[in-house]
Amino acid sequence: MSELHPIIAITGSSGAGTTSVTRTFSNMFRREHVNAAIIEGDSFHRYDRKAMREAVAAADKDGQTVHGSLTLTVEPTPADGGLDGFYNATRTKQGEAFQIVSHAPWKDGYLDVLYSETPIAESRVRRYYRVDGARGYSLTFEAREDVYPSVYQWCDIIAGTLRIGNEMRQPPQQP
Repeated sequence: MSELHPIIAITGSSGAGTTSVTRTFSNMFRREHVNAAIIEGDSFHRYDRKAMREAVAAADKDGQTVHGSLTLTVEPTPADGGLDGFYNATRTKQGEAFQIVSHAPWKDGYLDVLYSETPIAESRVRRYYRVDGARGYSLTFEAREDVYPSVYQWCDIIAGTLRIGNEMRQPPQQP
């Protein structure tokens, strides 16, 4: 994998929504004029849905499974436009459920570290915000509080490859 040829793997158990996520990526790539190859893996199931639920429950009996998610959202910027307008509108949609732990500049946007607590788990969220023209991009990584310190750096690496707008038409910068 490289910045020029990134690989995005969408995995999940049967019924988890991987086909829907793949369709969403395909639509995003089409809109952005990205020629992407998609390799389907739906026929490679070790478990049916019931057996998968049982296997996950057995594997997570001691809470050692890493639970995390990575989401890229592309949406129109608000009428007032710009990074701050997009950031404020996105934060308003998140509501009170996510508490800001830190907020800092990142590239030409922002990076927030957030905290969320539900009856099921505590989690940390890294959310990267960027804007290009009338489109706002947010890349969100969420993981359980207990595993976040071990895995958040992977999101930083992935976020570092996020190219938007005209950046996608230029060769990637080599480190």
